[in-house]
Amino acid sequence: MTNRLKISLLVTGLILAASSFAGERNQDRGRMHQRGDPDIAGQIMEHLRRAVRNLDLTEDQKVAIREEFGGFKETVMPLVKELHQGRKRLHQAITGETYDADAVAAIATQQGELTTQITLVASEAAAAVLAQLSDEQRAELRAMVQDRRVHREEHRKIMKEHRKERRGTRNQDGSENA
Repeated sequence: MTNRLKISLLVTGLILAASSFAGERNQDRGRMHQRGDPDIAGQIMEHLRRAVRNLDLTEDQKVAIREEFGGFKETVMPLVKELHQGRKRLHQAITGETYDADAVAAIATQQGELTTQITLVASEAAAAVLAQLSDEQRAELRAMVQDRRVHREEHRKIMKEHRKERRGTRNQDGSENA
């Protein structure tokens, strides 16, 4: 298996794990992110930054990785601002006096293009960061991702049981049993 393929598989795994984790965290805040939501790109990079920080990096790796994260932020921030402005325009187009389907379609198309750009920037930055790592460091990172998946699955089971227990303690009228 080539190094490029290994890196691609690792990036894909990290993106899936981080996007799943990001969705869970934001669910607690009352907002569930959808796949493709550009906020996930930033969260993926943040999770990657935290994970990489736990590796034993050389000074050269630290500098190169710090530059990649800085470049990501510098590139993606204007895109995210433009995306948020588009969301405001979309809201105005939908809630205005008259509904303009063509305007909504144009804004939606632009939003999709921005989301695609943000996703590409994030994936390129993540691949560049991972390319800085040795084979051993990438293996350690894969192990961290796997550990996180196991932990997340255990947490889901616990929360599912907790919800079942809470439902079982409620009366028909919605009041809690004593």
